[in-house]
Amino acid sequence: MFKKKELETVYDLLIKKELAQANKLLINLRQVGLLHPEYLFLMSLFLMETGRTYLAIDSLLLSLKIDNTSEVMIKNNFEGTTEKLVKKRYEALIFAFKQIKTNDLKNMAIQAMEKNDASGFLEHLSKVMPGIKLKK
Repeated sequence: MFKKKELETVYDLLIKKELAQANKLLINLRQVGLLHPEYLFLMSLFLMETGRTYLAIDSLLLSLKIDNTSEVMIKNNFEGTTEKLVKKRYEALIFAFKQIKTNDLKNMAIQAMEKNDASGFLEHLSKVMPGIKLKK
């Protein structure tokens, strides 16, 4: 699912709820790039497991936004995220939106996942949550 073995290891630790060890690896992996979409996805899972849902949502949205901004992907030499991971990211977003009871965003995320097109969802988010801006 991940293109880097180290990221897969962190994912496995998070699934096993070995949070302390996962956190250490996440800290060490920052050199991969704080903007790397896969790293941000893993960070969001860690944040959700530690009860920081709103920060997790920010990380997931940034991961989605970067993955759908070709200029940033090219500039940082990032490879596109696998389809399996894209689906996992949407599922995490849907779960988080459900937790904080924002059904409109949950439904928009479901539609984006079903269409495999984040453009309308990201456009809406840029209007209602203008805080996440990327330098291209």
